[in-house]
This record gives sequence, structure tokens and C-alpha cells, in this order.
Amino acid sequence: FDDSFYLSFAMMRSILFACLFFFLAGYVVAQHENAVEKLKPLEFLLGEWDVAVDARLSMNGPWESSRGSSVITKTLDSTLIEEEFVGVRQGKRFASKTFFARNGLNGKFQRTFIDAPHAVLVSFEGPLRGDSVIFEKELATPNGLIKLRAVYANIAAEGFTVESQRMAPSQTEWDTTGRMRYTRKPRKR
Repeated sequence: FDDSFYLSFAMMRSILFACLFFFLAGYVVAQHENAVEKLKPLEFLLGEWDVAVDARLSMNGPWESSRGSSVITKTLDSTLIEEEFVGVRQGKRFASKTFFARNGLNGKFQRTFIDAPHAVLVSFEGPLRGDSVIFEKELATPNGLIKLRAVYANIAAEGFTVESQRMAPSQTEWDTTGRMRYTRKPRKR
């Protein structure tokens, strides 16, 4: 083979790699745009919120009312929604983070929650059902399997509600442990 053959082979290889690169780059951009688009049903969460909270620690425990604030933004190139909540529970500061995404494999929405007092990541999954998003999780505890649920409902431009529920192994009905009413903060001028 002469030098022109090797030069032609090198050029063809470079062209092939360039085509492969542009194909893969286009695929990645399309996947990203698809992930951003599929997360749009959860954009009602975005904003700065005043939050009225009613919570209790046990099924028959007393309800405690408090107030908090929440900032919910898109992050990770708009493929993830992140909430930072700060409030009060039992007279002490209560902070939590919640992350929302859309599972590209099954199309369900995902919610991962952690609060400072418990420091446990709990991941939920669920569909959009009518005007609500219902996230559910089964959690193994030393006392058995507990079902957890977070229902995002009453969705409107000015706010929404979140109801936290659980069902212990011996129960057959959901026990509501928290109700949160998010009201959009006035825009700063």
C-alpha cells in the first residue's frame, strides 16, 4: 500500500468518528429535551411559597400547626426539581429537601425526600392521576412494612396542597399525618 491509501483510510476513519460524534451528540440533546419536556407536568411546584402546616407524629396524636417557607426550583439542566423547605416542628427548626424527577423507564414521577430530624432518604414513585400526583412507597421497618403516600392536589396558579399519609402493617386505611398548604409568595418588585 502506498501513502495515499493510509491517508485515505485515516480521512475515512476521521469522517466516521465525526459522524458518530454528531449522531451521539444529537441523541444526547434529544434525550435531554425529552427529559425536560416530561417533567413539565410538575412545573406547578416551581416558585417561592408560604406554607401552612398541620402535622402529628402518631395516628391518634395531637395536631400541631406551624408555618414554613419553601423555595422550589429546577436544577440539573432542568431535568430535576428541587425543594428546600424550612419550618418548625415541636418548637424546633425543621428543614427538609425534596427532589422530583420523571423515570425515563416507566414514565412515573419520582420524589425523594429527606428531613433533618430523621436523615433518611425516602424515595417514592407515582403517576399523575387527574389533577393530583400521588407518590407511594413501601418502607421496611423493624415493626414491619409501612406504606407511605404523599398526595399533591388542589393544584392552581396560586398554590397547592400536600397530604402525607401512612398505613401500618395492621391497618387497612390511610392515616393522615400531615397537611401542607402552599401559597405563592407575592413577587418582589
